[in-house]
Amino acid sequence: MPTNKQYANALRSAASALEHGRYSTAIKKLNKVFGDLQFAKDKKLPAAPPTRSGDLLNEDRAAWAMRALTQFANDTEGGEMDNALSDLLGDLMHACNLDVIKQDFDNELERARQYFREELAEDPDVAAGATVAP
Repeated sequence: MPTNKQYANALRSAASALEHGRYSTAIKKLNKVFGDLQFAKDKKLPAAPPTRSGDLLNEDRAAWAMRALTQFANDTEGGEMDNALSDLLGDLMHACNLDVIKQDFDNELERARQYFREELAEDPDVAAGATVAP
């Protein structure tokens, strides 16, 4: 089973691909780590990271995101992760378009990208010179 660090690296890599409009690459990168896991097929969510009183780790953020994506896949895709991320993003776009979510999707996506960049800058592995895959 991949570690939280491997989850985080896959999410970083996928986020970078999404930022550059390479959607199929993002899905492939996520499936490389997450697609082989049995928890989605078994309808089990990955363990929630502990709640921290101090700074959050990017590995925690990645684990929370994976729990949300797994739940979505379980609810809509029978646990299959192949299209879960793109389907969830598309469904969120519909929710914003229909004012179910009273926010502009593109603005929120840009805010998410900004948060992602800020959180990467705070990551000691990145600060120590570790590379983030595109």
